[in-house]
Amino acid sequence: WVGENLGDWNTPSNWSPEGVPAKTDTAVFRPVGTLQVELSSKPEGISGFRFESGRTILHTTLPDTFGSASGSPISMPAGTNFFYAAENAVGVISNAVNGSGNTPATATAFIAKTGPGDVTVELPLGSGYGYFNSIDIREGSLTTVAGVGPTYLLIGAIRIRDGAKLVTGHAQSALFSFSPVQIDAGGIWDCGGVEQFADGLNGEGSIINAYSFKLWLKQAPYLFSGTITPAGPNNVVMTFNAKDGTTAPEDWAQYVGSENAFAACNIALNDAEGSMLRFGSGVGTFRVGQIVSTLKQRIPLEDDAGEPISLYTDFYNPGTMNLRGAGTLYQTGSLRSMNSSAVDFTDFSGTIGVVPGGSMYVGNNSAAS
Repeated sequence: WVGENLGDWNTPSNWSPEGVPAKTDTAVFRPVGTLQVELSSKPEGISGFRFESGRTILHTTLPDTFGSASGSPISMPAGTNFFYAAENAVGVISNAVNGSGNTPATATAFIAKTGPGDVTVELPLGSGYGYFNSIDIREGSLTTVAGVGPTYLLIGAIRIRDGAKLVTGHAQSALFSFSPVQIDAGGIWDCGGVEQFADGLNGEGSIINAYSFKLWLKQAPYLFSGTITPAGPNNVVMTFNAKDGTTAPEDWAQYVGSENAFAACNIALNDAEGSMLRFGSGVGTFRVGQIVSTLKQRIPLEDDAGEPISLYTDFYNPGTMNLRGAGTLYQTGSLRSMNSSAVDFTDFSGTIGVVPGGSMYVGNNSAAS
């Protein structure tokens, strides 16, 4: 870019070499201070961005198109599209950025975030507007925003590497991924205090400012060994989907891979048969903030190697309580509803205990008693 502030993207002389960028080009910006680039019409597209200094804002006054609050989208070609920001550089793409393909399965465009700076990007909304196959945040941070229209960003698999950060959750910009979110050790996902959607969680990184999650687990199992921190004083609400008919029960799970991965979570398990929450081997002790719902599926007090575990949790109004394995359940809260609950210990040979300050009442049920 060699044009002035408020110059038009579609003016050939604003670029060096002269000419409006094509889909095969990379747009490079090196402003001193803040630069705003206007888009008077839908651009042909671009294969990547390099924000090498200052703050660059790509802005448009085009009318709403395809659910985008800021106008017609910038199309990205198949293959890897690099979003680079140098240290202390910021790129703000307020025009929706669309990948190729009309479903996650057919998408062939990728985003690779590189460089230590931040890129803020408006990703596609709704269905059929061009999906990205994956987003790989290798360095720095990627902040996603959305405007009016459908609530969720529809994108493919997401990976957040060591030292990198994904920031979501700005007014109506919850993440919606049909694939798992991989958070490497040292990676951070800032959820912005709004509801998030994903197929599952993998990795050893950190999830912060979380409010609630819905997990499908359709490509399960997944193993998460990181930590989840709530945005406020309440536990993070984790809701697991109902198992679909094509997934075997043994493949329908979110594995806990560390003691405190879900310690700050309120987990609502689906009623359908199967163990949706299972435990990784070699840890031994696990803490879950609270487990709710009717729990018709069994909770295994053993890890995936068959060894007994200790589970510290608050079973809240379980309705039906099924346990199996030879481990130990420690009730951390006040379990009062078991007087009207069904309790099935058919395959359970372990121990139930109550921690100081907790309580458990069992009775008025002939089978349970």
